[in-house]
Amino acid sequence: MIIVIMAAGYAARFGAIKQLVPVGPCGEIIADYAIKEAQELGFIKVLMITREELVEQFKVHFRKQNYTIAIEYKCQDKYIPENINLYGTGVALLTAIPT
Repeated sequence: MIIVIMAAGYAARFGAIKQLVPVGPCGEIIADYAIKEAQELGFIKVLMITREELVEQFKVHFRKQNYTIAIEYKCQDKYIPENINLYGTGVALLTAIPT
């Protein structure tokens, strides 16, 4: 089983990169809660759908968490055909399709 986490949004109204804002008592971000639960339930991999400029920040954060589950990153903007100007959940899910 693979868990897909969609974290490519721009959070323009939020005013910060909400995917990386600490919300937990030990600096956890929202994705940490999903990953911890997926790991406990026996998932074998996390597929993070994000943007190119966020990948390294996620990697730095997740390295500190000592997860045993594999985390793979796919950049949503690399899977949008050039002639289409779309973003959102549909494109994020298309990104999750194995290539």
